[in-house]
Amino acid sequence: MEHASTAWVVAIAAFKSYLRSAERSEGTIRLRTYYVARFAVHVTAAEPEHSEPFGGVGMDQLVEWLSNPDWRAETRKSARSSVVAFYKWAVLSGRLDRAANPAGELAPVTVPRGLPRPTPDEILIDALLTANDRERLMLMLAGYAGLRRAEIAKVHPGDFDWTINKVLVRGKGGRERLVPVHPDLGGEVLAELDRRAAGKTGTGWRHYVDGIDAAAYLFPGRYGHLQPDAVGKVLKRLLGGQWTGHTLRHRFATIAYRVRRDLRAVQELMGHSKPETTARYTQSDDDAKWAAVMGVAPERPPGPGARGSPGRYALAA
Repeated sequence: MEHASTAWVVAIAAFKSYLRSAERSEGTIRLRTYYVARFAVHVTAAEPEHSEPFGGVGMDQLVEWLSNPDWRAETRKSARSSVVAFYKWAVLSGRLDRAANPAGELAPVTVPRGLPRPTPDEILIDALLTANDRERLMLMLAGYAGLRRAEIAKVHPGDFDWTINKVLVRGKGGRERLVPVHPDLGGEVLAELDRRAAGKTGTGWRHYVDGIDAAAYLFPGRYGHLQPDAVGKVLKRLLGGQWTGHTLRHRFATIAYRVRRDLRAVQELMGHSKPETTARYTQSDDDAKWAAVMGVAPERPPGPGARGSPGRYALAA
């Protein structure tokens, strides 16, 4: 938080403690405090009199900051959500009067709905063939189980129930779900656990002070489990181009939906709270679109005034 005043630094530290006490994920905490810190630096540099976070900052300063022309809609939405949460906390904690909340009337940010971008099969196959053991497990947890990068980072061997071949996934907002384990993924996980039971590991793992054993996270880091950002970088490097761990989730959702056309089942597998979110991840099958279009023409002319061959009816004027 370079150039932010001491008052801002103290306030952001207290806000972080509040988020942690509310059981927000570390990823959410980092995101929220990051944007509040960016606003603190921006508003202090522009107008030094705003070195106090709860004195003098108004909606105009927030609007000016959020109108950054270089930001995409997703970035703007995250930044807005962060300052809204920060000032809501300030009101709840008695640091700011409700009537003086500068974020209270900020307009919501609309994010345009994007098209699903499932990773092509050939891209995933190439990545699996070039990956080491550690990287291959990350790819398969994303591509074969639909896990987010933060969920992959926290996978623990104890999360697997081999009696029912499912893995317990701890997702956003503390929501948990059970995801069936694909046989190929299960084989890779069990092979790694067998190696660890024998005091070994597959390729690609880093050994830290305490080493890696069967009781450690599947992807241990220096201070617990690997960080989600590290997982994301590995997946992006392996897939290359525009493809990421998130596009692997798009692929998982798209293929899972095509199998049974059961959006509710895919929603639960993905850990989405709303089916509308799941729908944004699923790309319609092109054959299904053609079948739908080809099925709209009536089988017979709609009336005595119609002419033309079956399937291409031209109504008479």
